[in-house]
Amino acid sequence: MNEDRKNALNVIKNRLMEANDFPALSRAVTMVSHKATKLDETSIRELADVILDDLSITNKILKKVNSIGYASAQGGGRITTITRAVFVAGFEKVKSIALSILLFETLKDKATADYLKADIVTSIMSGAMARDIAAAIGIRKCEEIFIYAVFHDLGKLLVTFLLPLKLREIMKLVKKGAMIEERAVKQTLGVSYQEIGMDIAAQWSFSKEMISTMNNIDGSVVSQPKTESDKIHKIICFANEMSKAMTQDIKQIRGSFSKIMERYASAIPLTHERIVQIIGDSAKEMVEYSHNYESKANMGNTLKHITKAVELLNRKDPDVPEEDDEDLEAQELDTFDFGEQLNKPKRPLYSTIARDMPHNAGDILTKGIQDVSQFMLGGASFNEVLDAILNLMYRSIGFSRVLFCVKHTHDPFMEGRFGLGDNITEIIKLFRFELCESPDFFNLSISRNKEMIVDDINDERIKSRVPDWYRKLLDSQTFMLLPISVNDKPIGIIYADKPSAGDIKISSTIFNSLKVLRDHLKMAIKKSVRLRD
Repeated sequence: MNEDRKNALNVIKNRLMEANDFPALSRAVTMVSHKATKLDETSIRELADVILDDLSITNKILKKVNSIGYASAQGGGRITTITRAVFVAGFEKVKSIALSILLFETLKDKATADYLKADIVTSIMSGAMARDIAAAIGIRKCEEIFIYAVFHDLGKLLVTFLLPLKLREIMKLVKKGAMIEERAVKQTLGVSYQEIGMDIAAQWSFSKEMISTMNNIDGSVVSQPKTESDKIHKIICFANEMSKAMTQDIKQIRGSFSKIMERYASAIPLTHERIVQIIGDSAKEMVEYSHNYESKANMGNTLKHITKAVELLNRKDPDVPEEDDEDLEAQELDTFDFGEQLNKPKRPLYSTIARDMPHNAGDILTKGIQDVSQFMLGGASFNEVLDAILNLMYRSIGFSRVLFCVKHTHDPFMEGRFGLGDNITEIIKLFRFELCESPDFFNLSISRNKEMIVDDINDERIKSRVPDWYRKLLDSQTFMLLPISVNDKPIGIIYADKPSAGDIKISSTIFNSLKVLRDHLKMAIKKSVRLRD
């Protein structure tokens, strides 16, 4: 960095340090990001101690974790401590919630203008979008990616909320049409938003990978990523651009959406329909965020606008004139039916990609079962055991997907909760069926507590036992079911699939090993319930 930029950056940093809220924010974020770097007893205690310094933030984190539904996955009961939140929801999940709350609790009361509220909404929404896109294309660092995306525009957020006079100068230049925002920022501040954000992020002990994702991507076409870090960077920039596009004038939404999709066509291998679905889910999450945190910076208008944008993108008739879009009624997101897609397509919503079973599947399972046993003896949490078991099943057999369903706490339904595989984030949200006396395979497996492998869902002898909701959701022709019951009460089921009939060719020995893993999961559930009690 040349001397002029260095001096300009130092001036901005000094002004930020003079802002009322920045020093406290800086100390808190540094503590969370620097101390909470690994999953062990010490780091969990340190993370809890940092969060407990602020009772209001503690309560908001607990509220968020309980709203996600982790408590019901553990057999019911509310999560009442930060340590238990880490135990149940996972270390990275709680850390990501803590960091986003620390940032936005500091900024929210300063958000008086609508465009300032929109900055808060788009930052959190881009985090949710980036996380879901990463999961859909098979990247496992989803919670880290959420944090990366939320803080992608850190420099702009800090200037916007903590240096309002400087922001006013920038906006005047842009409004006059004298220059684009990026040039106006450099002329006013001497450095770009990205340079400010990256420097502060380094000061806050954020990782080098996270800091590298703060750079925007130039050019009319974004190339196919060459490495995983490159892929993460492009996902974050895509989510950031798309979330901002959703706050534009409603007449511009379709055009902006299409341009961004076209620009990132080589980098983001998801269909238009899937991206719209992810945008809708992210918007719905923003509503929950707003309700849970009871922000004084009411985000209602921005959220209604985004809901309207999602509704517009979901419309099937592209020939309706843009002028008619103004007449769309903005719906509240909690009444917007994001699951109605199940009733629309004639073909299944999601296709299934084949994965080969390793030649040494039996050895992988035998060694894996030993590792899981040791893992459990070492005091691993339920979520860690679940993750290890699902991963082992997924790797050893080459399933296309593995999904863990949990019985709803109060209602007679099984719901997807965790999983691995193609499009799993979207599928989990739609994988839900009623527990009843139906003769379909899912209810039979659960009611009889019997493991099943359905070899061909279109076999004339058994096809009536494959429920309609399943055929509408997936095109997998073969699947396995491993029911889980505790004290003769059904509490969950493991589902795994492959694309074509007859693809699940496993010996009785391997099938027994899969049942052993299921039993290990049952033991982990019993242990977690005892700990809760």
